[in-house]
Amino acid sequence: MPLHRRVFFIGGFDPRSPRHTWRLFRQAAQAHPASALGEEIVLTAPEASGSRAEADWQVSGETIARSQFQIWAWDDIVRQHWRRTPWRVLRDLWVVYVRAASEGLLSQVRRQAPAAFWLSVVPCLMVVGVVLLIVMAGITLAALQTRISWLNGPLGASLPWLLALTMGALAWWRLSVRLDVTWLLRLFGFTWTQSNQQVDHMDARMSDWAASVISAASEEHCDEVLIVAHSTGGMWAVSVLAQALRQAPWLGQRGPQLGLLTLGHCMPILSGLPSAQSFRADLQLLQAHGALTWLDVSAPADWAAFARVPPWLGEGQARLRQCSPRFHQTLSIPHYQALLADRHALHMQYLRAPDVAGGYDPVSWIFGPDTLQKRYADMAPTTPSA
Repeated sequence: MPLHRRVFFIGGFDPRSPRHTWRLFRQAAQAHPASALGEEIVLTAPEASGSRAEADWQVSGETIARSQFQIWAWDDIVRQHWRRTPWRVLRDLWVVYVRAASEGLLSQVRRQAPAAFWLSVVPCLMVVGVVLLIVMAGITLAALQTRISWLNGPLGASLPWLLALTMGALAWWRLSVRLDVTWLLRLFGFTWTQSNQQVDHMDARMSDWAASVISAASEEHCDEVLIVAHSTGGMWAVSVLAQALRQAPWLGQRGPQLGLLTLGHCMPILSGLPSAQSFRADLQLLQAHGALTWLDVSAPADWAAFARVPPWLGEGQARLRQCSPRFHQTLSIPHYQALLADRHALHMQYLRAPDVAGGYDPVSWIFGPDTLQKRYADMAPTTPSA
């Protein structure tokens, strides 16, 4: 009998539809480097919504593991909170940074994850830098106005400052595209809203997701219920699983094994906010549930993740372990160097196939023949590196 698994996946703060996520997994399955067993991954086409599909792990034509895969979609909610005007984005910057600094969150992040701290302050540094550029350019052009004839146009004294503002806007646009700054600002603003439980329609959706976990765990022939969360999706996964456990405390104690796999987590940007008491209670419930296996895979080279900070708040009865995907060992040197130069691509590598077999591979971990609990038992405690 093959292993039967129910997989629920939730992505991060991304306005793209579930079909984009499905394409990532399909590409990972196609590029999956087979082990010595020569396994093959057979994926069925997703439903019209792109949120459900099946994956068979086959060796020599025999199905070893069968996974029913469902995506928890919240892209529509992301789009509702996707600030489109620069002024709303800048307003979020002011609110988030002033409050985060006054409540000690920035200093906490700096102590726990220096790389993530510097990434988080990039938007603020950019604003300061662009303002200084505008001021310096405006003063310089105004001083040169009497010496350069074309600066003495019909706009008079305002022309140098209009040119300086244009330079500042161009610099902001180029840097924001290069560093993905507008995404960071939108994410920070949304996280603040999330900490105050003010995300419209999310409570009803999480209730539906929690019910789907309980329903899957009640199926007669299910061997594992696995929740997989990437990036900020881990925050929602924690709250959904906590809600399911409050309704069904028996999850993982009878029926299928219960697993939570977080990839590139950034829990502290929410758990560190004073207003996030409900989320911290969810974390404590999960880490106290002895039947839960929770593995976190986060790379220290990924500035958008908290690789050296566990997503949970302390020790617990659950099987908790954090490890590194060791991208530097599973990717070719040119591939890895290219990722280091592209922060967004590095953060998405958790969902893409490696170049060589034997290390972290999302296809093997999510659709393979080993449950998360078995992987936990086979792993030695490690400190994330690379």
